[in-house]
Amino acid sequence: MTIYRNAVIDTLENSVILANTVTKYHTIRNVTANIFGRKSYLATGDYQYLDENNKPYLIKFNTIKPDTTGQTVSEGDISEDAKFQFNDYFSFAGKVYLFAGNKFLTYEGGTKIVHACGKIGKAYLKFNGEIDPKEILIPLPANTTDMNGKPVGSAIIYGQDTNMVYSSFVSLRGGKKDVDVISADGFLGFDKESKEYRITNKEKFVEQSLPGNYISLNTENCKVYAEGKMDLGADLGQVQFNSIGIATHSTINDSATFELMSTIDFFFDKGALKKMIKDVEVYNNTLSPIDFSNKVFNKGITEILGKDRGDKVIADLNLNGSIKKFPDEFEKTFLITNTEMKYDKTTRSFVSTGPIGLGAINKTEIYRQVPGNIQIQRKKRRR
Repeated sequence: MTIYRNAVIDTLENSVILANTVTKYHTIRNVTANIFGRKSYLATGDYQYLDENNKPYLIKFNTIKPDTTGQTVSEGDISEDAKFQFNDYFSFAGKVYLFAGNKFLTYEGGTKIVHACGKIGKAYLKFNGEIDPKEILIPLPANTTDMNGKPVGSAIIYGQDTNMVYSSFVSLRGGKKDVDVISADGFLGFDKESKEYRITNKEKFVEQSLPGNYISLNTENCKVYAEGKMDLGADLGQVQFNSIGIATHSTINDSATFELMSTIDFFFDKGALKKMIKDVEVYNNTLSPIDFSNKVFNKGITEILGKDRGDKVIADLNLNGSIKKFPDEFEKTFLITNTEMKYDKTTRSFVSTGPIGLGAINKTEIYRQVPGNIQIQRKKRRR
């Protein structure tokens, strides 16, 4: 290196930048740099990205310079032709940024998932965020779009115009009138053991029993599984109908089931309710008890009460067959512990199949399987 008059320095070739000298997170090689001062330079260089299998990808940083704080920042472009992948399950094209103080690179562009499920569309999901090469979690907030600004969804959906239930998973959304029965957002990842793409919050990625909506796509059988709060379109005016549960949609044979825990609340004469309770109690010994280990019931309790309170209630039920302190959130006209429902195209409605798990009427705990039917009809809205 030669330093000339007025501190002019030759362009540096084949140099290395260590960013930074404290954290030493990043090494940029094959650097061409022009140095103008102690905290002023402009450079280009190559950065090696290693995925979880230590497969290398070369990233070209076209601009490397210090920011106003003296921290090295770099910017590069990854084209679709580069066939860059975060790992075997996520491709990427767009801009990439290096901030010397951050351990991981920041990406701004589009990612696409890899699967052979013909009925699940693939969109180039637009996102912006840091990515850990050893644990790929793509930020996926609500109201996401593809690279062209078109809405992208991940949900089990009711199509009002088509009169059908279908699924999307990082796919372009369908008709404007289509309604998400259950959806999820947060982060998108891939579980290699189950061969599933998963979307949920970060905490639920670690412990699936925690509250929060969750949706997955199995890349082998093309089934979409979802759990959490649901919207069956029960616009019932003065009747408050809230459901939590599990939905499974087999995209290959186009069949969907919904297992629900529900609270139904409406004005009902107290005398009539008391008579109803007495009628149920008469037949109590002839009715099958509900299973307190039922997955839907347990998830519903946790979703409504939270993990800690939910665990205490579940422990009470398993130990005593009743809840020591009945939660205010359960004090509704009817607490339905578990119901299986399917969509019926002929009646354009969700209908129950099999017995209904009656948990409580107001504060009176029942916990029996009772015969009955629930039908939630979705009427087509006028234009």
